[in-house]
Amino acid sequence: MEMGEERGVGAVILVAALGVWRGLPRRMDSATSDDVVFRRFPGELPALRQELMAERPGWLLLGGGMRERELYDRMNLAGRIVPEIRIVVLDSAENAARVER
Repeated sequence: MEMGEERGVGAVILVAALGVWRGLPRRMDSATSDDVVFRRFPGELPALRQELMAERPGWLLLGGGMRERELYDRMNLAGRIVPEIRIVVLDSAENAARVER
């Protein structure tokens, strides 16, 4: 099975994580839970573009530590490179309006 495929028995789902994550400290590059692999992807657009093209993750998980413009730029890039990607933005309760947008 290809990384990022979500169909079939034993498929592995790749989740590209950007931003700050308590569950994935900066010193860790990846974490696995059952058939889901959370992998830290680079935040810089050129490096992110290369990684998205090479790995084609099923999900893009955007966390804290990014300005709104940075979020939009990364979401747009991911959607152009991997049209079927699912995008999730998680942030603190204080930023609920931003996450809703």
